[in-house]
Amino acid sequence: MSRLLATLIRAITGGARTAAAGHNDRKRAAAMKQKTTGCVACDSKNVDELAPDAYRCPDCGYEGGDGYAAYQADLWMKEADALDAATKRARARELLTSAEADLAIARDQTVRADEAVRAGGDSDKLPLFLAALRALGEARQGVERAHYLAFGEPTTALADIDLGVDEAAGVSASSLPLGGGALRRRAAQIAADVNGVTAAHAAVSEKLASG
Repeated sequence: MSRLLATLIRAITGGARTAAAGHNDRKRAAAMKQKTTGCVACDSKNVDELAPDAYRCPDCGYEGGDGYAAYQADLWMKEADALDAATKRARARELLTSAEADLAIARDQTVRADEAVRAGGDSDKLPLFLAALRALGEARQGVERAHYLAFGEPTTALADIDLGVDEAAGVSASSLPLGGGALRRRAAQIAADVNGVTAAHAAVSEKLASG
């Protein structure tokens, strides 16, 4: 073996060990962070790591963490990958049907929220915004999953939609702006996001129709 070849092999294997060590260090750091912060539901420090920044509390059963949504998405994709082609198409159609209903709710609640803001007064606007955002979130997830089943790969087309998500409570009122002008702009943004999910829904529907 030449000296140059030996040097290259040492560099490659050393780099692989360094990368692996770095990955393990990040996992340990994430686990240590979870042990330090504990469970947000019961304050127990005894939590088990499910994935990076995702944990389960054996004391109260709560599961969460900043990485919990990604952990759930990964589990779902693994289950989806195991399905046969016919089942994938059927599941995708079911998801699109549910998403279509959610989009109708999101669209209706957004219009009502915008009308309430324009009317002013003491009308309770926040529940309308929250209902629109929750329905939009359900629709987005349904379309994203239907896209994965139909195309065999995830989509990032809807990743920029801001739902205002809180780990423990889901969509949170604290994410909504104060003031009539700001709320009207938020309603306009939600309406635009509904249109974006609707377009993605149509793309998946076309793919399923084409076989």
